[in-house]
Amino acid sequence: MLFDLRGKRRRLIQAIYLSLALLMGGGLVLFGVGSDLSGGLFDAFRGGASSGNPAEQRIERNEERLQRDPRNPVVLGQLVRDYFQLASEKTPSNAAGGFTAEARDDLRKAAGYWRRYLRAERGRVDPALANFATQIFDPTGLNRPAEAKQAALLLAEARGAAADYVRVAYYAALARDDRTFELASRQALARAKGAEREQVRQNLRAFRQLRRSQ
Repeated sequence: MLFDLRGKRRRLIQAIYLSLALLMGGGLVLFGVGSDLSGGLFDAFRGGASSGNPAEQRIERNEERLQRDPRNPVVLGQLVRDYFQLASEKTPSNAAGGFTAEARDDLRKAAGYWRRYLRAERGRVDPALANFATQIFDPTGLNRPAEAKQAALLLAEARGAAADYVRVAYYAALARDDRTFELASRQALARAKGAEREQVRQNLRAFRQLRRSQ
């Protein structure tokens, strides 16, 4: 199993998440899953849970729309967001093993719509949606690092920040994709500025250690 949340490996993963969160301003990687930490998009979604859940209402409408227009990228993208929101709402912020089993059912639906979205858009993706996809396929979610890597690469190509390529390197390490790991590492170091460069180096060293521990 690529993502074992026990013992030294769990501590290493937690340290990597914290380091990534600091590098990226605390916004994109620190989800509060698999650690005692919280914040970012994950908790923002969880706060929306209520009776007559708006996400569930949108899902019902949009799935009906897809029957008439199955390749509509706007509808497909909204379904990715809403199923991810449902998964987030069903998972406590201190869930040690990541998303709950019930939440992963929603993640699988989100993943299916993400793949359909990619086919409909033919690579021209919304960077914000690609960010959701990395969380869907993250080890704390569906644990499909190759697909998380693909989404992270789309995000990095759209934005070009050093931190985005650091995240590509992370998922490439988990996916045992040495070529992508090395290319992303070079891009991350080349784009890092000032004090950020040392943080990037620390992350990449941790990823190499993680890759060796698999």
